[in-house]
Amino acid sequence: MFRLGRTAEPTRLVSSIALPAMLTYVATALFGLADMWVIGRLGDAAVQSAVELGAKFMMALLIVFALSFLIGQRVSSREVAPLVIVGGYATSIGSAISRKAG
Repeated sequence: MFRLGRTAEPTRLVSSIALPAMLTYVATALFGLADMWVIGRLGDAAVQSAVELGAKFMMALLIVFALSFLIGQRVSSREVAPLVIVGGYATSIGSAISRKAG
């Protein structure tokens, strides 16, 4: 049975996943800004949109690979319970945000 007292507290678990994700998002935004600055000098809207779509696609792949790595790491170490807790927190936070936005 899993008890919170034996492992890191939930805030620390969430932070261990959230902080690298936040840094990735900031880096992606900076790369996107640099791309738009360089491609924007060409003056072609179709090229700008193609670069932006490519960047979004690469970001989606990055997120999928990062999450699969984290999940695989937890499953291989047989520490699935913290992953379930973090997933529950992420689901409830996402649900709260969607209710506020909608």
